[in-house]
Amino acid sequence: RVIKSNIYRIACTIQLLFFFFFAVLFIQADDFCKYNPAMPDRCPTYNGQSAFTLPVVAIVIITILNDGTIITIARDKVIPDKDPQKWALQEVVVISSVLGFIPCISSILVLLAGMSSYRGAPSTWYGTLLASLYDSNLQTYYMEWGELEAMLYMKISLSDFLTVFAARTRGPFFERRPGYALACAFVFATTCSTVLSLVWPNALDNKDDAMKRLRVKTCLTVWVYNLLWFI
Repeated sequence: RVIKSNIYRIACTIQLLFFFFFAVLFIQADDFCKYNPAMPDRCPTYNGQSAFTLPVVAIVIITILNDGTIITIARDKVIPDKDPQKWALQEVVVISSVLGFIPCISSILVLLAGMSSYRGAPSTWYGTLLASLYDSNLQTYYMEWGELEAMLYMKISLSDFLTVFAARTRGPFFERRPGYALACAFVFATTCSTVLSLVWPNALDNKDDAMKRLRVKTCLTVWVYNLLWFI
């Protein structure tokens, strides 16, 4: 249980740390849209900048729910090994790195897709799946910056919670059922993240460019996207 909890914690840290590292330094929203005099404000910006960030309160919520999930690993269902356990640092580093960088890459991909789905952008299949707002003049779906933040908040949250099921077993995630406490914590955490994404209250972020609630269509797409990467 100690090894699995360490793998999970390191994997979650890798996902969050490297995602924001690449998102802030190397991904600029202005690179995804060309200036159009008829629509000078169509390129997404956040506080005058085009680098992606999340509200501090969203990151705090992710961390709190993750910590709650980690605590329940102590009551997870395990099968005792016949041989004495020993600390394997190399194994922990390799497994946690793989479990951390895979959801990190998937988060970067969905960020790029969301940034490419600004208002006035050419119609794409991923924009149609992710975006819920419809421009009747251009006949395309688009996503506002606040929705992009909410979508990434939900994507990162679900990725973290799903990672625990990959970290707790050596083989396929379904080789043994999770403990009741862990299962309840997973249901509670994913439900909270989903509901918050759907009804994000303005009181948590009352700025003009604040994170905005997701539509059900985008929420379902993010769930399916996470499950496909998890499997």
